[in-house]
Amino acid sequence: MNIDYLFASLELWGGIFCIIGAVYSFVARKTYSDAYREMIAMLLCSAVMMVSDLLAFFFRGQMSTIGLFLVPVGNLMMFFLPFLDLMFFGSFLWKYSTKDFTNRALINVLFGICVCAMVLTTVSIFNNMYFYVDAWNYYHRGPYFWVSQVIGIGGFVVVFAIIIYNRKHLGLVRFLAFTSYIFFPFVMHLSQQIVYTLISRVNVGIEISALVILMVMIMEQNKTMAIQENQISEQRAALLEQERAISEMQIRLVISQIQPHFLYNALNAIYYLCEKDSAKAQSAINYFSEYLRGNMDALSGDSMIPVSKELQHIRSYLALEKMRFDDELRIEYDIGAKDFKVPALSLQPIVENGVKHGLGKKLHGGTLKIYTYDRGDNYEIIVSDDGVGFDPEHAKEGSRSHIGVENVRKRLETLCHGTLEIESTMGVGTCAIIRIPKNEMTKL
Repeated sequence: MNIDYLFASLELWGGIFCIIGAVYSFVARKTYSDAYREMIAMLLCSAVMMVSDLLAFFFRGQMSTIGLFLVPVGNLMMFFLPFLDLMFFGSFLWKYSTKDFTNRALINVLFGICVCAMVLTTVSIFNNMYFYVDAWNYYHRGPYFWVSQVIGIGGFVVVFAIIIYNRKHLGLVRFLAFTSYIFFPFVMHLSQQIVYTLISRVNVGIEISALVILMVMIMEQNKTMAIQENQISEQRAALLEQERAISEMQIRLVISQIQPHFLYNALNAIYYLCEKDSAKAQSAINYFSEYLRGNMDALSGDSMIPVSKELQHIRSYLALEKMRFDDELRIEYDIGAKDFKVPALSLQPIVENGVKHGLGKKLHGGTLKIYTYDRGDNYEIIVSDDGVGFDPEHAKEGSRSHIGVENVRKRLETLCHGTLEIESTMGVGTCAIIRIPKNEMTKL
């Protein structure tokens, strides 16, 4: 009798732990896979199975109304619930382990065995084939008790076949954990044949294996979550590094744009205008301050700015250059699209190259054209000149102009997945085309 109470205490604590495990799985269901719904059902089924066995054990022989009700019902659940638990476990195993969800042959066989067993258990209420409760409210095995055991063994064999079939996908730890659902009940069943107890040791084995499986699943999920957290940390570090690189790129760009020769020429022009035409001098100073403000804003402001703001900065720059070249520098604008953003200072290196290396080297100058278009899937900015042009294949990679253009190309790709194409023909001119995808505008 003492051994019965030992296993009764094991069932009680096992039922409590199964309920705790089910609550934990329910709370964490959004974090874990869909298969955990079957795990929750399996744990709850195991808990009810333990309670049913305990009630049938402690109320046996009692002739009270509650005793006469709980003993037969508890024993009925002891035959019925193990097969329901096996169905939940099989479904959990199949969802969690299989790669081929179209191959349902084994899981269908398992479901068929379990349904057949539960139907026969229900029939046993009326014909006592599995068990019966005598007039003194004591449980006895029926003449066909062995049938329930054979069917149960068949179900476990199918489960083991599913485990073996998916062993490569499961891995060693999960393979051992799932195999425990076969091992522990089998060992408990053998021990009960040696030393009989009123408490079902098979249920204790099922309870132990269910908790082992839950523990392994939690450990594996925690490991997966740790890996994901590391990946997220690495992605954050990469983003921070990217932001730092962009900031450094902006600083280099701003510094490269404030070129000493341009500052000297602009200030020199303003100096002479102060004596000849004070009104033009004031206007030039205004353009010069707007130009400097545009460069400084690129250090502290957003990386992407409205194209209208970038164009205003270009107008200030070209106004200052026109003081030098006068009628030799002609400028045309055709602004067809305005409602989009560009990387700060993305046009100035291109425009400056057009003025300095294209039109500035051509006798009698020429025309610089700046157009913006809405092309449907993307926005397009075209900066063209009819200057001296150059041979793209022999462009000097180490030159200041080349570095400035490559800087713009990298910033376009990094900030908005934009592209920069430059076409040039010696003696004809140069055309630079910036394309910015519209879908990137929605993310800014």
